[in-house]
Amino acid sequence: MRSAIRNWPGNKVPMRTASRYITRPTHRSEDSISISAYDFLKQVKANNVALTWQSYGMNYGIPADISEWLLNGDNVIINVSRKIIPYARQKYTQTKVVFVYVPLQLTIKRIKQRRREIESDTGFHQRIKRAAKHLTLPDADFRIDNSGSVENNVKILRNYLISFS
Repeated sequence: MRSAIRNWPGNKVPMRTASRYITRPTHRSEDSISISAYDFLKQVKANNVALTWQSYGMNYGIPADISEWLLNGDNVIINVSRKIIPYARQKYTQTKVVFVYVPLQLTIKRIKQRRREIESDTGFHQRIKRAAKHLTLPDADFRIDNSGSVENNVKILRNYLISFS
């Protein structure tokens, strides 16, 4: 996402991105802010989190800064779970959803390469099972096949984002 908006054209509506809060240590493969479960709940109670969801026993959240950015007229791109999409569309009526499709065998390969879980972990098998269940997202506004090169996919996403900016 950050690559897609790097060097954003000055004649387009600004595009911003927010890191996700997550209640576990972050991994080098993701753009997240590690936060304790206690601090996460404090942030939620203080209304400092715009969108929240749970997955694999962890809490995720998008900082409330996005609401201010949208009020200022900026566009915002964020990485969320499909669970939160209906609420996000209700709360932010201009929401566009980009579904990143990855063939199951490639997903399995990437999970192994990422080495966040080992194959004997239940978390590993949960991710595979969930990936197999969610190979499509019919309500998405746009779909990117993420089996190709990163550079090409960044270009496809960037062009899509520019098309409505």
